[in-house]
Amino acid sequence: MIEQILLIVGASIFGVLGCAHLLYTFYTNKFDARDEPVTSSMKNTSPVLTKETTMWKAWIGFNASHSLGAMLVAFYAPLAVTSMQVIRENV
Repeated sequence: MIEQILLIVGASIFGVLGCAHLLYTFYTNKFDARDEPVTSSMKNTSPVLTKETTMWKAWIGFNASHSLGAMLVAFYAPLAVTSMQVIRENV
């Protein structure tokens, strides 16, 4: 029972923080550089890998993908509520 509660709480924390990170990534300037020329340079510079993107787009993509990864952990919360036995059998 205690492991179920801890799993639900822990997964929920990841879900909340992942959602907040995703919202900050797309709807705020929280991840902009404090030094405006740095942000400007990122928007005008491509990585060596390809000229099809910019460092700024890569930075936004990195933050978005990590937000979604954290949110993915949150799927353990409803699984722990409804099917804790499945988790126990597959750990």
